[in-house]
Amino acid sequence: MMASVAIDQVRFEALMGKALTDIGGAMAVLMAYMGDRLGLYRVLAEGGPLTAGELAERAGISATYVGFIERGDNVPTLTIVIQIASALRVRPSDLLRDF
Repeated sequence: MMASVAIDQVRFEALMGKALTDIGGAMAVLMAYMGDRLGLYRVLAEGGPLTAGELAERAGISATYVGFIERGDNVPTLTIVIQIASALRVRPSDLLRDF
């Protein structure tokens, strides 16, 4: 027969909060790594000064989404990579060559 153990709800929630924070931090590092491997930062630096808003307008995407990509909070789809490449007047392979 198994004994029933009461779970301290406050401690459980604290543990879950810490675990989710740690997982979120690990994902942010992974997303930044992916953005770097996609070559987005290099191409943006080589292309001269361009704000996130200007890139977004040229690529037909939102400035918020460009910010997510720049910070590594989101990995763009191939369609978005193609749109960004077109906006920067480079080939998609230029963005992906180090990946």
